[in-house]
Amino acid sequence: MTKEDRDQAKDQFLETLAETGLPLKGACKIHNLKARTIRDWRKDDPIFDAAVIDAKEEGHQTILNLATEGLIQSLTGVEYTETNTETTEGRTVVTTTTKRILPNPTLIAIFHTFKIRVRSRLTQF
Repeated sequence: MTKEDRDQAKDQFLETLAETGLPLKGACKIHNLKARTIRDWRKDDPIFDAAVIDAKEEGHQTILNLATEGLIQSLTGVEYTETNTETTEGRTVVTTTTKRILPNPTLIAIFHTFKIRVRSRLTQF
């Protein structure tokens, strides 16, 4: 592997870690790299090692953001628009429909119970 190829592989590996939050072995599989190769690169290149740490943290933050967004949508419901385009006998008709996913009542109950427990523990101090 040339230095240019190795640098490109490192960049792609770091990008995958940051964007997906995958563990190192998962990112290795995507890029057909061995975990040993990443360990060697990290050992031999302190800048790459620091970049791996940063990319892993960014990936963890990405997962946390997605989970938080999903939780909020489950608690509050979500509205979205669907657009359908149909062409019949040379005539195109575009239909736009607004749909709503209702809040999850079970999750709301669990969240409410958890919130009450946290408040009661905080007031004990």
